[in-house]
Amino acid sequence: MLQLTPHGLAAPLPDSERRTLSAQFSEHRYVHLRQVLSDDLLAFALRHVTESAFFDEKHHDIAADHAMMPNPALSLLHFAFNDPALLRLVEELTGCEPLSGFRGRVFRFVPGAGHFDSWHSDNVQGRRIGVSLNLSVDIYEGGHFQLLDDPRQRLLCDIANTGLGDAVLFRIASGLEHRATEVTGTVPRTTFAGWFVSDLSLVSLLEEFGSEEVGLARARAGV
Repeated sequence: MLQLTPHGLAAPLPDSERRTLSAQFSEHRYVHLRQVLSDDLLAFALRHVTESAFFDEKHHDIAADHAMMPNPALSLLHFAFNDPALLRLVEELTGCEPLSGFRGRVFRFVPGAGHFDSWHSDNVQGRRIGVSLNLSVDIYEGGHFQLLDDPRQRLLCDIANTGLGDAVLFRIASGLEHRATEVTGTVPRTTFAGWFVSDLSLVSLLEEFGSEEVGLARARAGV
């Protein structure tokens, strides 16, 4: 199982699991990963997500949502997802290399709030592999992650990623588009999403989040 802790990747994947995931990604351009966050990292993230303020954010005509303010959980998630061992593993599973780092954000789709996500590619700024990780404690309705082979108009996946801590790892490339469908019902969809990229340095990440903030997040998580 691919699982992240406050220290980074928990343990190397067995060779058989590596081969299986690599074959799945090669054929379908995505893999659905279960329980990506360890119990302690998940609990820490959920506590700060619950306590955090969110603000309205619109991404041109592509999407609108509630974005989470920066906080220790976001810093610690960035620390975990930028573990060099994880970067090398994602390179191996996806065939996309070199990957130099990861940048993401936490956002929320609230039913009835006018939030939406249109088809788009994210094929900019060195983005190579996308991640959509579920941080919704309760099961939401709608909000399916979809991946489209645009030239053929062929739907590659349609996933209700409602398992807490589960993630979809997917390819970003010319000709591939993705979106999340409308969230219905009464439960919001909270997601940590971002990109493994080929042109991100650790220095730029520390400038953005601050080494002190990362250290504080680790200390609060007890690592």
